[in-house]
Amino acid sequence: MGSDEDAFQRPKFVLLSGAVAAIFFGMVAITVTVVAFAWQGIVNYTPKCTFTMYPELLCLTRREGLFHICATKNSRYTLCNTHSFGRFTNVSQEDCDVNHLYIMDLRMAFLVCFVIALALASVATFLSATYLCFWHRSGYDTELMLYYRLSIITIFVLSGIIYQSAMFLLHVYYYQEKVLESEELPLNYANWPSVSAANTQIHYGASYFLFWSAMGSVYVAAYMFYFATVYSSNYYTECDLEELKPLDYKEQPSYPRFTVYEDGNVESIFMNPSPLGTSTNTMELRSAANQSH
Repeated sequence: MGSDEDAFQRPKFVLLSGAVAAIFFGMVAITVTVVAFAWQGIVNYTPKCTFTMYPELLCLTRREGLFHICATKNSRYTLCNTHSFGRFTNVSQEDCDVNHLYIMDLRMAFLVCFVIALALASVATFLSATYLCFWHRSGYDTELMLYYRLSIITIFVLSGIIYQSAMFLLHVYYYQEKVLESEELPLNYANWPSVSAANTQIHYGASYFLFWSAMGSVYVAAYMFYFATVYSSNYYTECDLEELKPLDYKEQPSYPRFTVYEDGNVESIFMNPSPLGTSTNTMELRSAANQSH
């Protein structure tokens, strides 16, 4: 294996490893996001009340997700209440309940951000898989492949930024839910009786940490691919990419496969065609070879 081929195989292996890492962490991000959507457990409420109060859900252990909140009384009894995304149950409140509209906007905003982040992570992972197939079969690097890698890295980073935006809006939503009262949202923290608020433990659930894990995974995928791209570029500092392109035997002229010295003797036979400009005239070499015989 020649030095030029070595100079290509090393970065090729590094970039293959980076693509595999990007695919792995991209799949992790997609999987944990889907599980977080399905689990529906962003916030858990554990009340400490033994008396009946209105509404009844406030005295039950509850798990709140993106789409609904479920209360569990026992292993056989679970009551779920679907979240509203802008629907008013009381028509008279439609024009004056600004708090309800604001909370609904926040709820819709972080939900849309999570969906977009998941879509971008899926696209970046798919492009990483196609890059792995193309690069595995490629015999040389090109500027187009470099732009392809940078595009994948950019999509992963955008996915991570939108994941962060969704988590930020999620925190804003729960903060505003504590301070803004609305008759349309009786289960909001601001509408709780003081006794219920004081005797309820609130902590984040599994979905919350899964969303953070998804955000971290897309950033790790982007970093691994970026690191592989930068690290492989070190091999190209002293050679041009075009020099690493293998010879096209259909286009290159044929050269005699022997070495001829000044005395006309043929010393050795080599199997690879000589590069352009490294041999003397083909007819002169053939004439010298014939004279030696």
